[in-house]
Amino acid sequence: NSVRMFQVRFQPKARTHWHTHSGEQVLIVVEGTCLVKREGHAPVIIKEGEAIAIPANERHWHGAPGDNVGCHLALNNKLKTTWFEEVSSEDYKKAWLEAQ
Repeated sequence: NSVRMFQVRFQPKARTHWHTHSGEQVLIVVEGTCLVKREGHAPVIIKEGEAIAIPANERHWHGAPGDNVGCHLALNNKLKTTWFEEVSSEDYKKAWLEAQ
């Protein structure tokens, strides 16, 4: 198996769409702060040097705060990604408020 690593840099307020991966994904924040919102779970803020594992097939999104950039490494072990709808501005703001 080959592990792929992607560096993803989010500008302020940027975020992914909702999506799933066919296997576990590990995110490691290398700059700033990022938020991960897993469907059915409280949103989690991860800071530089911290990591989070997202279980296989769990709908989620991740992104940066409104006032700063966020950059993470995404470690994927030959994962298939399935993309869904955009995260609304309202849901984005709500997640950040809940995570504070």
